[in-house]
Amino acid sequence: MNAARQAILSKDEVRRYHEDGLLIPKYRLPPEVLANIQRLLGELIARNPDVPQELLLNCNVEDGSLGGVRGDRAFVRFAAYPPLLDVLEQVLGPDIILWDVAVICKPPKTGKGIPWHQDSPYFVKIRPIDTATIWIAIDGAWPDNGCMRFLPGLHKKGILNHVRVDATDPDVLLGFETSVDPAEMDEDRAREVILEPGEFCVFSAHCPHSSTPNTSGRRRGALILRYMSGSSVYDDSQIGLLDSKGEPVDPVGRPIYLVRGRDRTGRNVLADLPAFT
Repeated sequence: MNAARQAILSKDEVRRYHEDGLLIPKYRLPPEVLANIQRLLGELIARNPDVPQELLLNCNVEDGSLGGVRGDRAFVRFAAYPPLLDVLEQVLGPDIILWDVAVICKPPKTGKGIPWHQDSPYFVKIRPIDTATIWIAIDGAWPDNGCMRFLPGLHKKGILNHVRVDATDPDVLLGFETSVDPAEMDEDRAREVILEPGEFCVFSAHCPHSSTPNTSGRRRGALILRYMSGSSVYDDSQIGLLDSKGEPVDPVGRPIYLVRGRDRTGRNVLADLPAFT
């Protein structure tokens, strides 16, 4: 279907997404949908007691073969939730491929911060980088528990220069050992992404963002869903970036799913969507 199935975003919201690089829609998830995601998160944490809650990656893979997280395919159901796809269709186009599902939780008092970065330098397997991320607040995200910040409009410059940060810094989350070069940005222009439970933001891969450590007594949990246009190719043969330990940030064998429209390249290796989706 070429036209948006439901115009959830107003024309002004679509304009602001393209102008700022990040948008918090007025739409929020219904309480019953949020409750199901919260239940899945509780089960995920209980099933993976030895995995840092900030690194519950590839949480839709059940056998732990991608990074050791024993996940649940049910997360894909929410990644294919029609209103979310309606939002994506308005900013990304009618052909949508889901390629990443992750949970990042900042535990109370100990949750680490993430330096200023863009996602696009990590997306070396995707060409062209025509992507959008949906970041769903499971618990709520506020300044005291480490909500995200972003720099509006800077996504228009494409990939910015990044510099190495101190990988031994205990406040730096593993896998984020680079930061946008301070000369490339004006941090005073940063905006906070404050979200109530069930609210979400959608942002471009080039949008610079960061977050501070969680100094509060409440957790900050997020379900992170990454999509690309059906005109892009996910090339799993490309070697991804390496973290400070020399391990690939982007694993081989990640399942990707066509959730709306079609794969216009015919080159993507698509996994079958779970029947319940």
